[in-house]
Amino acid sequence: MDEQTRKDLIDQLYFGREAAQYLGVTMQRLEELVGDGQLSPVKRSPGEMIFLRDDLDGCRTHRPKPKKKIIHKEEIDLRQPHLQKAVNYFALRCFCQGSDQIAEPIFLRAVEKTHLTRPIEEIGAVLANALDISEEAIIMKGRQIRQSFKTLEQDDLVIDRDAEEYPSLMRSKENAPAYLFLRGDAGLLKETIVAMKDRNHLGTEISEKAARLARALENAGVVTASAGRTEGERAVLEHGHRPILAAGTPLPDEAMQRQDELLGQVGERGLIVSILPPPLSESGTTDPAAAETILSALSLAALDLESDRTDGEMVSRLQEYLMQAVKKNMIDTSDKRARIFSKGIRAEYVYNIK
Repeated sequence: MDEQTRKDLIDQLYFGREAAQYLGVTMQRLEELVGDGQLSPVKRSPGEMIFLRDDLDGCRTHRPKPKKKIIHKEEIDLRQPHLQKAVNYFALRCFCQGSDQIAEPIFLRAVEKTHLTRPIEEIGAVLANALDISEEAIIMKGRQIRQSFKTLEQDDLVIDRDAEEYPSLMRSKENAPAYLFLRGDAGLLKETIVAMKDRNHLGTEISEKAARLARALENAGVVTASAGRTEGERAVLEHGHRPILAAGTPLPDEAMQRQDELLGQVGERGLIVSILPPPLSESGTTDPAAAETILSALSLAALDLESDRTDGEMVSRLQEYLMQAVKKNMIDTSDKRARIFSKGIRAEYVYNIK
């Protein structure tokens, strides 16, 4: 057997734990897939199984999609102080051209005069005076904002820049968003995040490339993020184990999740990040620039899916960049190196964002 054939064969074989990581499931779930006949190892011995990558890809494609978890929206507790404060902030921001740069200094001055974690009805006079508007106007707007927040799901997070969950990389950026709206695993914001982008390119080639790279990078411990606007970017979300969706809309409500099942799936196994508050009307809000703001602020690097470079070249350049980030103490090297396998790509990485 020549060296290339041997290499290709090795790249096709996955031990049980590698297979579970490739599929984004636990070892228990992997054994269930084998027991149900959805996946067959090419070799099995006491305590170990070996799988072919093509079989794993087939299992990933045909595996039943998880059921979406529907949470009763009325269960959200808007009496929590941090939510009261967020409602008051966005009510004030409505009178500041929707700009954090204008709203925040005014809000901070108001903090000196009252506790902004109280209901809008109790602090309306202070905010009205700061804005030079009527108290009735700010209270009415605050009630509208509070009503819109009821569309948030029980486990959604609304965090400001002082919150522990707020990503340090984003906090360090100029004009970092005052608030983030999160649905899913907020812990992913502490990981090494790489954005994957393309521009309205149609066709299976870009989607397949996106799927390969998403699986490869996530197998190495990297979290992939995209805006989900194109076929390629959606492939990142579909094939990533723990993807991040940078939303150009507010967090999706039930109607949006029914129209696009992928939104529910990302919220369950990954994370949706938005900088837009719940909409005040049913027409909703769409802001493509918001998604770009999130991606650029969260990610250590970005991959252009339309690049003419091969997968291996893209991975190598990314590795070089991330190793520079290690030298700058932007990445924690305490975890052991992980190897990625995807379409013959093999590279060594060190991950976990500080």
